[in-house]
Amino acid sequence: MTELEFAKKTCLQAGRLLKQTFASGGVRASPKGRNDIVTQADKASQEMIFNAIRKQFPGDALLGEESFNGNIPRHERLWVVDPLDGTVNYEAGLPFYCTSIALVNSTAGYRPIAGAVYEPASGELYHAEKGKGAFLNNKPIHISQRPLREGLVSITMSKDRENMLASTQAMRELHSKVRRFRSLGSIAIESCGVASGRFAAMFNPGGKPWDSAAANLIISEAGGCYSDCRGEPWTLESTGIAAANAQENLKAITNAIGKHLKH
Repeated sequence: MTELEFAKKTCLQAGRLLKQTFASGGVRASPKGRNDIVTQADKASQEMIFNAIRKQFPGDALLGEESFNGNIPRHERLWVVDPLDGTVNYEAGLPFYCTSIALVNSTAGYRPIAGAVYEPASGELYHAEKGKGAFLNNKPIHISQRPLREGLVSITMSKDRENMLASTQAMRELHSKVRRFRSLGSIAIESCGVASGRFAAMFNPGGKPWDSAAANLIISEAGGCYSDCRGEPWTLESTGIAAANAQENLKAITNAIGKHLKH
């Protein structure tokens, strides 16, 4: 089984677990830091994914949202996992959530080389492998050619107050330059929306590597571009993500948001 096949298969398995709990109404949440929560489903999904990786690729390193200790492993092969992106939606009963799995390789400059994002509610499975294109349910996808003024821009409002204020200031500046704003509450889903042509751009100044790793590869393989919210190259250490269907649109987004970031 290739790494991409494994990522797709494991995303589907984790997604079925999440969907079953979601449908049963048995979502239980507890506080996780300021203005954030974690559910038992987050933890169960990550445990299932990590166990599958350990069994299939026992020498690889792991980075997951629910076990992050502040240190990002520097390993030749690193699996970056978000077991449940959109936890707040999930707990509230909103069907905008997903599972994201990416393999990052040191020889590729610690950039993703294979990844998958699965939305259980819609049944949409995105995947990409470096140099081989991006796909939605096994059909090729490409970014839209729409200019920013005719496109939708998606933003997930950050739980961090300063980042939220920066986002609202950026939205004010961009308001006359875009058609409309949307907010789905999941960075990975919104990023894949850029890849599939639904959105012209997206940004979130508080995103973490597990939110973006797989989706960034899908975006680039679909013909799009991405960076951090200041316009600098995205890395595993980046806080925040911006993506667009063209470099000029990405620059417009990062110019608007970057100047308002405090850190």
